[in-house]
Amino acid sequence: HLDFQILPIESDLVGKLSTGEIDFGIFPTEKTSPGIRSVRILESPYRYVVRRGHPLEAIYHAERKLTEEDLARWPNISVHVPPGSGIDPPAYILPQPALIAATDLVGIMPEVLIRGAQDAGIAISALSPIFSGMVHRPHLLWHERNDGDTLLRWVMALFVYVFHEEKEGPTFQYPTS
Repeated sequence: HLDFQILPIESDLVGKLSTGEIDFGIFPTEKTSPGIRSVRILESPYRYVVRRGHPLEAIYHAERKLTEEDLARWPNISVHVPPGSGIDPPAYILPQPALIAATDLVGIMPEVLIRGAQDAGIAISALSPIFSGMVHRPHLLWHERNDGDTLLRWVMALFVYVFHEEKEGPTFQYPTS
C-alpha cells in the first residue's frame, strides 16, 4: 500500500526532507546538511557518445582511445546546468541521446544513461571516458527521523539494490543513533 510520486528535483530538496514533505530523494550529488543522511546509489563514469556509425566510433575501436585532436574535428553538444539552479543534470540531458543519434554531434553522458538510451533502442555508441575522469554519483537522501521507519528503510534499500551495478548487490548500512 505504497504511493510513489516522481517529481523533478528542486533547489529546496533538503528543506522538504527536513519538514517531512517528502520521505527521500535521489540527488546527483551528496547534499550534506544537519539531520540529512545519504548513501551513494550509483557510480558511472562520463563517456564520449556518438551516433552509431560515426567516424569517431571507428577511430576509438581501432586505437582504443581518442585524442583531443580527434574530438576537435567534430561539433559537440554540451549541457550546462548552473550550480544552485535546482535543475537535475541527468534529467536535463535526457533529450541528448536522440539528438546525438540523428546528427554528427559528440556528447558527454554518464555511462549508465548511455546504456539506458541504447536499451531503449537509440542508436548511440559509448566511446572513451572523458579526459577529466568525471564520475556521475547520485545519492539517496533522507532525514534522520526516518531511520526507524521499517517500511521506508525497506523501500530505500530496494532503490539502492536496483540501482547498484554489482551482481552480488550492495551493502547498505543505515547509520545508528
